[in-house]
Amino acid sequence: MTQQGATEDREAITAAIARIRAHPAFPDAFRHIGARFLALQGDYLANKTVADEGRTLVSQFALSLHAGWRPEDPASGLTLANLLRVCLKFGVMSHGRVEATVAMLRRSGRLMDAPPGPDRRFRRLIPGPLLEAEYRARVRLHLEALEMVEPGRPYLRRLDTDHAFYWAIERERGAFLMRQPAMRVHQPGLAAVTDIEGGYLCLVALIHALPDGYTPDEIAFPHAEAAARLDLPRTQLRRALGVLEGQGLIVQQGLGGKRIRVLPAAVETLAGWHALRLWRFERNAQRAAAAMDAEAGSTPR
Repeated sequence: MTQQGATEDREAITAAIARIRAHPAFPDAFRHIGARFLALQGDYLANKTVADEGRTLVSQFALSLHAGWRPEDPASGLTLANLLRVCLKFGVMSHGRVEATVAMLRRSGRLMDAPPGPDRRFRRLIPGPLLEAEYRARVRLHLEALEMVEPGRPYLRRLDTDHAFYWAIERERGAFLMRQPAMRVHQPGLAAVTDIEGGYLCLVALIHALPDGYTPDEIAFPHAEAAARLDLPRTQLRRALGVLEGQGLIVQQGLGGKRIRVLPAAVETLAGWHALRLWRFERNAQRAAAAMDAEAGSTPR
C-alpha cells in the first residue's frame, strides 16, 4: 500500500469509528460487550487463555490457521511450526511462551491432535469444541453489539444459520491480524494494560461496575471480592490495578482497594477500542460473506 493509500485508509477507519461512537445506541453496545465478555470468563483456564494480548493472539492465530487449512496442501493449516512462525514474526510472544500456551490449550482440550494425514511429516492440530465455542461466542457478542449501532446487517443471522460463515470470518480476522496484530498499534493507551496478566479483564470489570456502566465515577471494589469474582489470584489483581493506576486510568482509594475512582481516560480508552473492534467485525464479516457468495457463484451446479 502506498503512503497516500495508507493515509486514506486510516482516515476512513477514523471516520467509521467516529460514526459508530456517535450513534445513540453506542453506550448500550459498549455495555453489552463488557457484560458478555465478563460472562465468558467464568473459570481460571478461560481467563488464562486471554490473560494478556500474547495469549489471546496465540489462540486467535490458531483458529485462523485452522480456518485456512487446504486439504491439497499438507503444510497448510494449524501446526506448531506454522503457529510459531506467525507469532515470532510479529513478536507476539517468545518461542517458549508460545509453546507453553499451546501446551495449556492442549491440556484444557482447547487444542487437539488432528487425525493423521497422508503426509506424516506434518502433524496438524485442530481447535477443540471448547475453543471454537468460546471464540464463536466472542464473534457473536460483537455482531450483536454491531446490530445495535448498524441495524439491519445480515451477519448475525448468517452466523446462526451457516456454520461455515464462522470459519470464513476467522479467515478474514487472521488475514487482518497478520498484517497488523498488536493492540498497541491501534490503541496505544491499552498497551501496558494488555501486557500484564489480568489487566484488560480488570479494566472491563471496573467499568462494568460503574453505576450506569459508562460514566466515570467512584465505585466499591474490594480486592478479595473482586479476585474471587474474576477468578484471579489476589496478588495478580493488585498488580493489574497498579498498572491501571500507573497509566492514569484509575485512582485507588483506601486500603485493599475498597474504593476506586474510574477516570474518564479509562472509559474513553475502552470505548475507542470497542468502536474499533465493531468496525473490524463489520469489515471482516462483510468480506467473509462476499468471499462465500463468490465461491458459491463459481461452483458448477
